[in-house]
Amino acid sequence: MAITNFQPTIWSGVILDTLKKSLVFGAPGVVNRDYEGEITQGGTSVKITDFADPTIGTFVKDTDITIQALTDATRSLLIDQQKYFAFEVDDLDAVQSRNGGAIVDQAGSQAAYKLRDTADQVIAAELKANALAGNKLGAKAVNSADTAFKLLVDFRTKLATNNIPNEGRWAIVTPSFYSYLLQDNRFISAAQSGSTDPLLNGRVGRALGMNIYESNNCTAGATTGTMCYAGHAIGTSYAEQILKVEAGRLEKRFADYLKGLHVYGTKVLRPEAVVTADVTVS
Repeated sequence: MAITNFQPTIWSGVILDTLKKSLVFGAPGVVNRDYEGEITQGGTSVKITDFADPTIGTFVKDTDITIQALTDATRSLLIDQQKYFAFEVDDLDAVQSRNGGAIVDQAGSQAAYKLRDTADQVIAAELKANALAGNKLGAKAVNSADTAFKLLVDFRTKLATNNIPNEGRWAIVTPSFYSYLLQDNRFISAAQSGSTDPLLNGRVGRALGMNIYESNNCTAGATTGTMCYAGHAIGTSYAEQILKVEAGRLEKRFADYLKGLHVYGTKVLRPEAVVTADVTVS
């Protein structure tokens, strides 16, 4: 790797782009990233201001209308996750490698993948813990295409009952759950849509107006199952930043190093927009 040509801003952008293309739970459309640009360092809080819904009045001709003063409430999105990678590449290893200095680029890409995997698990745990109590469907058994689709119906019913917008609803399921959906002609796979772009973020198809995602990061259930989820991006905020990426020569070794710091936080802001089920697939 030519350290003299290293540009931290470019590397930071590449790593963040890799994360955004790979995240499932953190994918745009699953969570919102409205406050991402406000991160300056780890351990800080991003202030989120919500306003109460306006009151709808009845208009009467020749009568003054009532002007409502909106009430607001401020909540915090804590940037409490600070993860890093740091590795070295010995000069001899680089020389002996068939692609030479590109080994650093490959290791950097792998580091980005590991950062993504860690962040995905954090978001999944946040959804599991903070869904609305009435949206936690409990233990569910899935053993056929019909039972898999029935659970998607239950997900949809909860979201509809809670007045969650139709456009933008999603569900995240395990690979074994997804295998049953593939056997149901009511499920529209990504391949049928004629585009491979959704696969970058694990989106595998649609059903009942929901985008369906497949993930191995669905958290363990309360019993023997695995959590599956449904929701909308209005429910959860996620913000991340690659604060630092540095490269250089190790002083006491003939080797290059690369290190980076990834900070982020996530919070369920509208629990009614998150639904969970503890699914056992057989």
